[in-house]
Amino acid sequence: MNNVSNITVFKDNKSNIIYLSYYIFDEEKQANVRKKKSTKLEYNAKNLKYVEEKVIPSLLVAKEKGKGILAHNRVNVEKVDVFVEELMKELEKDQDSRRVYTTKDYKRSLELYFLKYFKDYNIRDITADKLQNFFLDLNNLSGKRKANLRVPINMLFKKAIRMGIITDNPLLGVDNALFRDKKSKETHYLFLDQKKALIEEQKVIDPFNEAEVKLILQTAEGKARNFFAILFFTGMRPSELIYLDWKNIDLENKFLIVEGAITGKQTKDEETKTKTYSSHRTVYLSDVAISYFQDQAKETLEFNSKVFLNQYNQPYKSHAIFRDNYWRKLFDQGRKQVENGIERKTERAKYGLNIRYRELYNLRHSFASINLSYFLHSSSKFSGFPFGI
Repeated sequence: MNNVSNITVFKDNKSNIIYLSYYIFDEEKQANVRKKKSTKLEYNAKNLKYVEEKVIPSLLVAKEKGKGILAHNRVNVEKVDVFVEELMKELEKDQDSRRVYTTKDYKRSLELYFLKYFKDYNIRDITADKLQNFFLDLNNLSGKRKANLRVPINMLFKKAIRMGIITDNPLLGVDNALFRDKKSKETHYLFLDQKKALIEEQKVIDPFNEAEVKLILQTAEGKARNFFAILFFTGMRPSELIYLDWKNIDLENKFLIVEGAITGKQTKDEETKTKTYSSHRTVYLSDVAISYFQDQAKETLEFNSKVFLNQYNQPYKSHAIFRDNYWRKLFDQGRKQVENGIERKTERAKYGLNIRYRELYNLRHSFASINLSYFLHSSSKFSGFPFGI
């Protein structure tokens, strides 16, 4: 005698036909054997009702009819515990596509967390709000662990969609922030020297001191010297200075307007504006800064274009040329080149300043740093930059 149980009604997505899936107990094998049967009916509300009222009862035949099939009860396949059991059987059969311990972890996670919470639910009754509360209640789990648990839960709802039980995946409505760990910046558990090392490591701004700036500007030559000096005396970004046009400079009234930057990320015919509207700003010029603009004007003012132009009197596409061909040479920081697997530096610097290397953008922070230092330590009224070059 065979017993029918766990009858599932589902839609075959390829054919849009209603199928039945059920288990029968095979006495010879002494095990449940899964059967799949096509009703040959199109998946729609009318046919679903017919299957429910006519087809399924025909499978649940009475013992006395001798059909060899008997179901003591029809298990509700929408129950979460049944659904999890079905999913795990599918995953175990598909073991080739994933590691064994992955499947075991899915099962353990579902049983330990999901089943305990939703054991008495039908799969169609689990909403996004209920899932949100479920994950919120798992406050002892990390975001990463919740994200791992989300994987098999997502499989459950995808299976429900394939079977036509639900149309939308409620998991998509859960806040993704629940699956991310907040990076802690707490340092109370560190020793003082460790805190200091961490702060030093995280520093972005690393200005030059007065002596270093003097040496840099005394050593650099030509337009490179003008470029570095203007960065220092105006506080502009390298990408903003390479974009600066003579029409935005008023040397007579001692100011300029910053309204854009060339970052190297724009397309061929596109110029990048400053990062925010607040970056569109007026920069007031000291006499020292004006002297460097006047020197640069001898080279490029006649072209009524950018302040800095290449050897063909065309605008630069980025400030990288000043960094690689001029700035790094001052510190003996030639560009690196790999030949035959061996890395070597090319275009060695002819100066090799005895100064610790920092990136070019630190010049813009140095002016404020040095002036602030003089302001704080001087008893007299602040009167501008302490030295002129």
